[in-house]
Amino acid sequence: MFGLQKFGRIVHRNEIRTLFSACQVNEEASDKVLEVEQRYNEIRRPVYNRRNDIISGISDFWLTAVRLRSISRSGEFQLLRKQ
Repeated sequence: MFGLQKFGRIVHRNEIRTLFSACQVNEEASDKVLEVEQRYNEIRRPVYNRRNDIISGISDFWLTAVRLRSISRSGEFQLLRKQ
């Protein structure tokens, strides 16, 4: 028998080939996903750049955003909206 001892049993060449093929398929799929993500990141880049330009022009934007977020979690935000 041609095989390798693994976890107390013989692993045959066909099993090794199957596992290797599965790894190759997963690697190819990961490469394709990365290509798609990179392509769409390039498409989104102008939108994010424009958003960052707008945000940088608003005084204390992030400070206000964080404060409103903490207020909204506490339920006080709804009180502020009613006034």
